[in-house]
Amino acid sequence: MKLISLIALTTLLVTLAESAPAKTCSFTVKDLKDGNEPLDTYVVTLKTPSNQNEAAKVEKNHFNLLKQCANKKIKNIFDLFDLDDKVLDQIQKDSKNILNFSVKGFSVYSGKFTDSFVKNHLSKIPEILSIRKDISLKNLDRVDEREFPLDGKYQSPDGKCQGANVYVLDTGINIRHVDFEGRAKFAAAFCTGCGKVDDNGHGTMVAGIVGGKQFGVAKLVNLFAVKVLNAQGSGFLSELIMGINFVVKEHEKSKNKKTIINMSLGFNQRVEDADRAVKNAHDRGVIVV
Repeated sequence: MKLISLIALTTLLVTLAESAPAKTCSFTVKDLKDGNEPLDTYVVTLKTPSNQNEAAKVEKNHFNLLKQCANKKIKNIFDLFDLDDKVLDQIQKDSKNILNFSVKGFSVYSGKFTDSFVKNHLSKIPEILSIRKDISLKNLDRVDEREFPLDGKYQSPDGKCQGANVYVLDTGINIRHVDFEGRAKFAAAFCTGCGKVDDNGHGTMVAGIVGGKQFGVAKLVNLFAVKVLNAQGSGFLSELIMGINFVVKEHEKSKNKKTIINMSLGFNQRVEDADRAVKNAHDRGVIVV
């Protein structure tokens, strides 16, 4: 009986410890909103102890604090990739959600707060290393200007390159992504055992930079997935050359000669065979980037 009681007591203490507030609340949900003050997105980085167990504990306690005191919901961004784009967009816009994108050795998240809450409450939490208001990336602004200072705007090329065919030699493209508006198609796969899908994500990211609706450089180009890299982002020289030569043949068959190859990949040494394939494509009228 004593043994059973001891086990029960231990279980109760562990349960209470896990459910107990990480800290005494120094703020409440009411503090999150100060009158009509607008919400802004902030990127918050936590101090990361060298001991991984301690780092995980710091992160867990901090998120418990936000859940229990501010009624925030913690969403791990890496668990959301398979969701419908509209659902994911709603999650990202919901001010109640904290988007956790921490990895080993780097605890970081984003959330929507007022300036007053950050100044009066969030900034005083000791485990926080830094808090920065989210800022937009300026890659597009830099693309359309040669000289500084940048004007803070992006001017698309005339016609937004409508009619140009860009072949993305990479891990594939998620052709159903809404940002491509139906302009992305599967063309060919040359890597061993590869299918038609982008099972890595890198190729889709590259295609988005090239011709995505929101942040693409050329927002109306046609995108073609030529899969030369597998799910691990690896491939062989032979498969790359197959991909390049495939595009050359497609270029020669097509009446549309606005053909571009994009290759965001490389070797750890110079490979003359790859250079020859690129030069041949260029000599036949294909632009290679």
